[in-house]
Amino acid sequence: MSSQLNNTAPRKLKMPPETAKSLNSMKIYRKIMYYGGSYQFKQCMKIVGMYGDGLKLPHQVIDSLNNGQSSDEIAEFQWQRLIRELSDKGKLRNCIAVCDIPESMRGTTNETVCIAMGLLISELSEYPWKGKVFSFSDFPKLHKFEGENLRSKCEFMKQHMESAKKLNFGEIYDGVLEIAIKEKLGHHQIPQRIFVFTDKDFDMAFKNDWFDDYAKALYDYKNRGYLFHVPDMVLWNLKGSISKPMAIYSLVKDQDVGMIITGFSSNLLRHLMVSVTVSHLN
Repeated sequence: MSSQLNNTAPRKLKMPPETAKSLNSMKIYRKIMYYGGSYQFKQCMKIVGMYGDGLKLPHQVIDSLNNGQSSDEIAEFQWQRLIRELSDKGKLRNCIAVCDIPESMRGTTNETVCIAMGLLISELSEYPWKGKVFSFSDFPKLHKFEGENLRSKCEFMKQHMESAKKLNFGEIYDGVLEIAIKEKLGHHQIPQRIFVFTDKDFDMAFKNDWFDDYAKALYDYKNRGYLFHVPDMVLWNLKGSISKPMAIYSLVKDQDVGMIITGFSSNLLRHLMVSVTVSHLN
C-alpha cells in the first residue's frame, strides 16, 4: 500500500533555466525596490542592460545605440565586452576590412552591418592595421578611425568613407605590400585575410579581373620576400539572397584563396565570428 502511495505522490516539476533565472531576477528587483528605492533599482537595471542575456552581435550593439534602446555608456560597455571576448579567443585578429557604404545602403541594416564589421575587425587587428579600414574605391584609401567612443567612430565611417561603383582590389594588395615594406613587417604581421563588405556580387564588385590582381600580387609579394603571405579575400555581398558560401580557387596553384558569401543573417555572422571556412559556414 505504501509503495502505491509513493508511486502516486506528486513530483516536482523541473523549471526551465530561463524561467528560473527570470523569477530569481524579479525577486532581486523586488528587494531592491523595497529596501533601496528607485535609485538602486535604476543602477541595477543599468547593469542588467550592460550584461543582458549574453554577448550581442556587432550590428546589434550599434543598432541599439542608433535607435536609442541603449545609452552611449551601455553600448560602449557591450562593444568593449565583445572585443575582449573575441580577442581572448584570437578571432579575426589578423585581418583587415574594406567597407562599401553607397547611398543606396544608407539607413539600412546592411549599412549597420558594414560599419559594425569594419570597426570590429579594425579593433581586433594588430599594428599597423589596428583602427584602420580600406574604402571601396578605384583608389582605395586606408582610413584611420577618428573618435573617442563607439558613436563618434560610427559617424566617422558614415561621413568619410568614399564609395565607388567598382573596387580596384589590386590597389588593396599594393597598399598592404607597401606598408609591409615601409614598416619592415614580419610575415606574421601581414593580414591573413581581407574582408570586403558590400552590396555587390563578385562579378560586379571589381574594376579589374580579381584573378589577374591576385596573380600580380603573387608575383609582387614573392619579389619582396612575402611569397606565401598574399592575403586571402572574403567578399560578403550583404544584399543578395542567402546562399551557400563558395570557395575561390587560385588559377596558379588551384588552392583555396578566398570565399564568396551572399546574403546576411545573424546566424551566419555568428558562424563567421567562430571560423571563416566554407565547410564550417555550410
